[in-house]
Amino acid sequence: MEINDLIRIVNDGYPEGVLVKYWDFKSQNPKKYDPYGDGIAQCILQQLYNSYAPYLCGGDQILEAQNTIETIIDELMDIKDKLDNELCRLNEIGEYENRKRNKKAN
Repeated sequence: MEINDLIRIVNDGYPEGVLVKYWDFKSQNPKKYDPYGDGIAQCILQQLYNSYAPYLCGGDQILEAQNTIETIIDELMDIKDKLDNELCRLNEIGEYENRKRNKKAN
């Protein structure tokens, strides 16, 4: 499977199919990073490009792409979990501060 074929498949699953906006089909490379563009799309393309192994057959190439996407998801979920934990921590501090203020007011 050629990388362009893989990019087309992944693009079909991406919202509004904008992945191809950041892919150069002629050179079979991600286009130059656009700081005003869809950063997630550009990240996905770069990771797929980095993990692409032309010697793999079609099914194995799809599995490799799935593994790459799952790694991206896992890393994003780790970030989300950290943010969730920080929000809980801040909420607990806020509740403590509110209780402290209420005690002073009474």
